[in-house]
Amino acid sequence: MKLSICVPTYGQIKWQFFKTMMLTKKPKDDWELITVGSLNVAHARNCCVDDSKGDYIFFTDPDMVLPENVFEILLEDMKEWPIVSGLYYSRHPPYVIQAYDYKKEIGFYNTNIDTEYDGLIFPNNKKKLQTVDGIGMGCTMIDRKLFDKLEKPYFKLGDGGETEDLYLCRKLLKLGIRPKIDCRVKCGHMGELNINGEMTPVQRFSNMDFKLIK
Repeated sequence: MKLSICVPTYGQIKWQFFKTMMLTKKPKDDWELITVGSLNVAHARNCCVDDSKGDYIFFTDPDMVLPENVFEILLEDMKEWPIVSGLYYSRHPPYVIQAYDYKKEIGFYNTNIDTEYDGLIFPNNKKKLQTVDGIGMGCTMIDRKLFDKLEKPYFKLGDGGETEDLYLCRKLLKLGIRPKIDCRVKCGHMGELNINGEMTPVQRFSNMDFKLIK
């Protein structure tokens, strides 16, 4: 089993990202780290898929902070489902969880005002995997065989401001495949500090220290 860790970026990746990546527990068998720089993030993600050799493809962003056991948990999830994301908020206000519903008439929409989704509180949710319609790619594990079912491009900046990650999710919905979120994998962003003396939503539910990495 080989894991491909893929990081699309607009430019150089800060050393703090590699520091956090070093702290994660990698698979003992084999893994590779692929970075692709492009002003078009969809193009970068497509290149990651084409260039990777892993049985499983893990997408993250260069500003993410990942828990130490992220790969252990998400690879275990692959035995149950082919696309699973970790749990994280948007980097900027209004700090919504990156989980989406979908309606054909309006497309994807985020219903999370705070931590609630479909009546369930994510951080304290006893259900390990939560099914949603759309996710971001900040911390997402995908079985490579899933891409064999899709036509290229896998990622594309869609009409009406649709992001490349939701474009992929929409293609999967047509196949009857809905992403899942593992509520045990709690992630953050680099440089998150207290705002007006209060903790950001990520800091409220995480066991990690999301203070600025120096």
